[in-house]
Order: sequence, then structure tokens, then C-alpha cells
Amino acid sequence: MIRSDKKLSGKLIDGVLHPGGLELTKRLADYCSFAPKEKIVDLGCGVGTTVEYLTDVYGLDVVGVDISREAIQKGKNRNPHLQLVEGSGEKLPFRDGSLQGVIAECSLSVMQYAEEVLNEINRVLDMEGKLGINDLYIRERKEDRSTACKPKRANCLTGALEYPQLVQVLENSGFQIIHWEDHSPCLKEFVVRYIMEYGSLADFFQCKQEGTGQGFGAKNKMGYFLLVAKKIKNINS
Repeated sequence: MIRSDKKLSGKLIDGVLHPGGLELTKRLADYCSFAPKEKIVDLGCGVGTTVEYLTDVYGLDVVGVDISREAIQKGKNRNPHLQLVEGSGEKLPFRDGSLQGVIAECSLSVMQYAEEVLNEINRVLDMEGKLGINDLYIRERKEDRSTACKPKRANCLTGALEYPQLVQVLENSGFQIIHWEDHSPCLKEFVVRYIMEYGSLADFFQCKQEGTGQGFGAKNKMGYFLLVAKKIKNINS
């Protein structure tokens, strides 16, 4: 069921907005079907935009977790009432089975879909808890990773996977995909807006191949997806 809510804002906040913006966040939350007051974590929350939205519109008990102390502080300065915690995906500050959901928007690919992160999400979710993801993926691979330019630091391109790989890594960590949608047009719109805001994608992708001006993954056909996965087994016991 689509819930009524405030008017969704498409404006950039601190110059950052994930593809699809809050419209795609809303779609993801609707498919996850969280009940009011359920405990949810926004992993890689940045300044807490999604935390604020899910708290205000859905009545959820949302905690944002981000490794960036600067982002957390900016979020608290912007809204002191937000629950924002500095922390990493490899060691979440929550008890076993204490959460009903985890939302990850453009964050798991930056973490390379590390086994430690997905296993940690499995640990903190209760049985049949939901993992909602909006992120980049490789629609068609045309580039060999062994010959691709290596970026200065990890970004969402370096960790992007193909759909069969996504299915496998999630299954390995005790999850089953129950809903999938392609939202690649959102990625195209985001790229246009980013270039208009900053002039190029060079800083975003953190890499240029010598002599070509192309970044890591430039030859691959990239897409953007929404998925909901359900925890089907404990893997940490």
C-alpha cells in the first residue's frame, strides 16, 4: 500500500542525493512494509536525510549509522532529534535479532558487499527481517576488472555486481530476494544532475584511465536497482 506523506523534495542536500531521491526511498519503504515503531537502521546514512524521512512519514524508530564523523555531526547540527551513530557496517552497535529492517542506499556497493557487513546485518535482524537496497549494479559487463583502472578509494562503481552475483552474496549471508526492480533511468537522471552541479563525474568516480579520460567501469553498462531481501536463516549461531 502506498502511504500518504509530505511533499517529496528533490533538492540536493549538502550536494548529495542518491539516484531516485526520496521518491525511490518511499518505494523501497513501501515494499518493505515496515510497521510503525519498528526498529530500522539506515546503513551509510550520511547526514540523515532518509532517517528523518522514515521517522517523520512512516513513524519508524530509525537509527542512522555512518563511518563519517563529519556527516554524522552535520546531520545532528541540521536536526538534533535525529538518531545518528558513528559506526561501521562490520560492527553494528545493536543486539542480535534486535532490528526489523536495514535500509542501504548507495552504500553496500561502496563496502564491496563485504561478507562481514552482510553477515553483521544478518546478525542484528530478527527472523524474516527485511534488507532494503537501492544501489548500482552491472547490467552488462564489458570490462575485465584485472585491467581496469583502480580508483583512489572505494566507491559505488568498484563494488557494483551483476544480478547473479547479488543473488549469490545475499544467499551466502542468509537472505532471499523477494522483490527486484530496475531503476536505471534514475541513474541517468542523477548523472545529468551531478554534472550540472559539479561540472564532471571525475571526483565522484575518483579515477581516470590514462590517455582516455574514462573512469573505472566506464566500459560496463551500469544500472540502478531496488531490491528487498528477507532474512531466512541465522548464519552467526
